[in-house]
Amino acid sequence: MKCPGQDSRYWGPEAIFEVDCPACGTSVEFFKDEATRRCTKCGFRFRNPSIDVGCAQWCKYAKQCFGDVDLTEDNTPLDQVSVLDSLVEAVREVVGEDEPGVRLGMRVVAQAQELLLEEEGVPKLVFAASLLGSLESPGHARRVLERADIDAEAAGIVLGLVRGKSVDGAEKERKIVLDATALVDLAAKLSSKKAAKKVSTDAKSLNKQFSTKAARRRAKKMVAEAS
Repeated sequence: MKCPGQDSRYWGPEAIFEVDCPACGTSVEFFKDEATRRCTKCGFRFRNPSIDVGCAQWCKYAKQCFGDVDLTEDNTPLDQVSVLDSLVEAVREVVGEDEPGVRLGMRVVAQAQELLLEEEGVPKLVFAASLLGSLESPGHARRVLERADIDAEAAGIVLGLVRGKSVDGAEKERKIVLDATALVDLAAKLSSKKAAKKVSTDAKSLNKQFSTKAARRRAKKMVAEAS
């Protein structure tokens, strides 16, 4: 018999609820025991703010109920989501949610999350540089990193990436951030019929625009879906 606390047959109406995506505002449905969900509109993965795993905190049989809870359903490590949670919270505290650069940064992060499933890179550096790259004030970026408890060495690398510089030992991360940013730009252009006509969509052109294999595949998929 499955633990009643985690058996959906015993759940009430409150066990299923909706949360607005932090990146685009789309309503995303959560079950109470889900750690994270990916927004179906923009692809941004975020943590369930009201997760309820009941007895999992103390029961010795919790692993039998939940299995290995270190990964989300698409194999994204939960510690990556935790790092991103800290960065997003810090951005909101320092900048607020209304600055256009914040929403843009979250869209870049959503693309970066997808690329990191295939490409090697340090998630902390990629997420921070993706999220902060669109902020108008360099001072804001530094304060966000401090508020999110990013160590000094990593913060220095992130600030270099945000300024568009090549940083020793962070070339992979630089490529992922640039590709994620370019994918957001491509998506925006493809959503506009007028702008879409000016986009070079042949495979050769797309290969030149992106550095990583994962980004090239995503770009071609986006173009195909928009056709």
